[in-house]
Amino acid sequence: MGLTLRKLVRALAFSLLLATAAASLAQLQVSFWVPFIQANPQQSGLSLSVATSQLNYCPGEAVIITGTLLNNGDPVPSAAVIIQVTKPSHATIFADMPATNGVGQYSTAFTLPQSADEGAYTVYAAYASSSAQTIFWVGAITTTTTTTTSSTTTTTRTSTGRPSWLDIAASPTVIDEEKGETSIVQVRIIPPMQGKIVRLEISTDLSNWRILAVGCTGADGLATMGWSPSSEPHGTYYLRAAWDGDSNYQGAESQVLAITVVPEFSNPIALTLLFSILLTMFVYKNCARKPPSSGGR
Repeated sequence: MGLTLRKLVRALAFSLLLATAAASLAQLQVSFWVPFIQANPQQSGLSLSVATSQLNYCPGEAVIITGTLLNNGDPVPSAAVIIQVTKPSHATIFADMPATNGVGQYSTAFTLPQSADEGAYTVYAAYASSSAQTIFWVGAITTTTTTTTSSTTTTTRTSTGRPSWLDIAASPTVIDEEKGETSIVQVRIIPPMQGKIVRLEISTDLSNWRILAVGCTGADGLATMGWSPSSEPHGTYYLRAAWDGDSNYQGAESQVLAITVVPEFSNPIALTLLFSILLTMFVYKNCARKPPSSGGR
């Protein structure tokens, strides 16, 4: 009996040692990665903007990109802002690192090739933990009619008039089911239009879509909606936004975002603790089964 108790105590100590090591490792990982994804405490109020000189361009035209970098409302001078421009195919067409001037402003430019693809181009700007993006259009105005069919609705989108497009962003894109987190989704119509109805649609297979939420744009063309997957199973979900257009602008559909809902026991420390408990039970059962030694004193 004394031998069995000693083995049980050793197993418990070993399990606690594993849990402590896992917790220490998790803390080490957090302290290692946080400096790369969080702002410097002295720059926690960073605000970055980006814009182009116009919304529509033709092949061969010059695209001028400007913006401002502020820290708690004060300009940030001599800062290298990362600029990346991607084509409709998501391939990079231009990249630069312009420096801000004394009032926190930066600018850069490039010329579209004569063979530039028609469609929506995305401009990304980043500095430290702050980022911003905008979209411009390349190509002629078309007048086609597109019909989109989903598992729940069939929508005919107006395609007469000038082109428009939608920009969609969500944060966070990984949701912890146990914490009941909410992903904030922002949809912007470009050019900005107020009072326009945009739909947020969701799918699990990129084929069958259903309406998740409906929002109305403000003066800046932005509509904000939230999604809390409390009643949804864990897995990957796809979100997109759409609007039907009006008498002046064509309807548009955004790119697709992937949102991942992780299960409750995805935390490595929780998994390690569970493993430690199971290991302790296994050792205890084996010790209990082993008959006491007949030899000895």
